[in-house]
Amino acid sequence: MNCCAAPWSRPRSDRGARQFSISLDGRADEAESGARIRALKGVSYRAYSAGLRRVRCEVDVWLRPGDTALLGGGETMTVGEITITADRDSGVMELAELA
Repeated sequence: MNCCAAPWSRPRSDRGARQFSISLDGRADEAESGARIRALKGVSYRAYSAGLRRVRCEVDVWLRPGDTALLGGGETMTVGEITITADRDSGVMELAELA
């Protein structure tokens, strides 16, 4: 099994006066065959814009663009984009719905 398998963009780094973080983006243009279903943990943010949803949750290194994310309460979403932001002490993952 391949962890974090997706076409990744170049890592982006953000440095402040006391903090440093790195962001990675992975995208899918369509759902892949063999896509999996993954339950999200620690969903802390939800947004709906231009007909598409975004959610923020704990990092799941096995989730890939094209997979189906279980958001809770029977709600599901096909993942189109994954952004992982991490620093020395923590990390968060933001998902955008596949258009």
